[in-house]
Amino acid sequence: MTRLKKLIFLTFIIIISVSLSGCWDYQEIGEIAYVQALGIDRGKENKLTITAQIAVPGKLQSGSGDTSQGKGNPFEVVSVESPSVMASLNLMNTFVNRRISLKHTRIIIISEDFARDGTLPYLEVISRLPQVRRSIMIGVSKGISAKELLEKNQPVFEITPSKYIDMAAEMSQYTGFSPFEPQFLFFYNAARSLGADPVAPLLSVKRKTPQGEGKTIDPQGWISEGSYRAGEIPRSGGNEVEIMGAALFRGNKLVGDIDGDEMTALAILRNTFHQAYFSLPDPMNPERITSVNLFQKQGANFEFDLTNPTPKVKIQVFLKGDVLGIQTHANYEDPQYRNILENGIAEKMKSDIVKLLQHTQSLGVDPAWIGEKAKMHFLTDKEWEDYNWKSVYPKAEIEVDVKADLKHFGLIRENSPFPSPTAELAR
Repeated sequence: MTRLKKLIFLTFIIIISVSLSGCWDYQEIGEIAYVQALGIDRGKENKLTITAQIAVPGKLQSGSGDTSQGKGNPFEVVSVESPSVMASLNLMNTFVNRRISLKHTRIIIISEDFARDGTLPYLEVISRLPQVRRSIMIGVSKGISAKELLEKNQPVFEITPSKYIDMAAEMSQYTGFSPFEPQFLFFYNAARSLGADPVAPLLSVKRKTPQGEGKTIDPQGWISEGSYRAGEIPRSGGNEVEIMGAALFRGNKLVGDIDGDEMTALAILRNTFHQAYFSLPDPMNPERITSVNLFQKQGANFEFDLTNPTPKVKIQVFLKGDVLGIQTHANYEDPQYRNILENGIAEKMKSDIVKLLQHTQSLGVDPAWIGEKAKMHFLTDKEWEDYNWKSVYPKAEIEVDVKADLKHFGLIRENSPFPSPTAELAR
């Protein structure tokens, strides 16, 4: 290579290097408004009402709601009506005075009534934006607009709403009451699937009836902690917003919802269940409560018989757990009586799973993605499409078998010398 060619080549490399390291798209952090949560409602003066919960960087260090020092909340909620999502973001720039960005958005909340009309036309627009993460959550506000819910969202222990959402996702791993997987990715794919339907966390504000003034129960009775949906929990204090249960979609349209117990059953069938505390009737005395910490021993097993027009499905679930509390004096620690409690746990979980399946079959939705597992039994895509899973799923005959295996009973190795479980049963 001649000296001239070397000089030309070196000059070319320098020019390319300078152009690649340029700051043509550089923006100061102080020039951007980072949206932490986005709400979508039906508009009154235009097609949509889009609400954004925007972080205020200069106030983040003061803590949530710290107005004593004149710093105010570390976030601002703004809303605008427009014909489309992108038009709303554009209009917000006229009064926010910073460029709206969805780079750090953690959740998109869609109001219940709006979600019934279909969500994909709006989510498809958002999905095309390079700045939107595929791990973003999709939530549904129940009994309240997304705008009102974002306005009432005042985290108590977290500085920002985005941190609150992250922690809520973390806590769902220990309660089983909400579906907090990477929702945008799962939701979008399931909405287009022939063998699955999407779900989304259910959000609402705490009920107006004060704790202790709601519907009373029999003094000897009790209600499972998972029998509530968002907006129904008898509680006081904390954030106005609560997350409990899940919204069910047929395709991309909302058709119903499930409570916390059904959501836990759904997580078990989808193999996304981690662990959770459960209260169940003591097998010896149903008025008493036994508390256990359950884990999924292995993924649920599905067997299919698709030779007839009505599919048959057999589901086997394997759980293991630790005993946290026994209110009776039954000596379940003794191996010869342990199976009585294990069978009680298995029956309780089987009841929740059957309740979920019957509910979803009545709505014609498959949030457990059973169809995706059935799909593997077809040789070609055309055979699978012709089978039309979503039309036969409501009529499917589903058999459920649950096995529970208890390992630990805490620090108590032997209960007090009361009558044996079989003696208590005889009474």
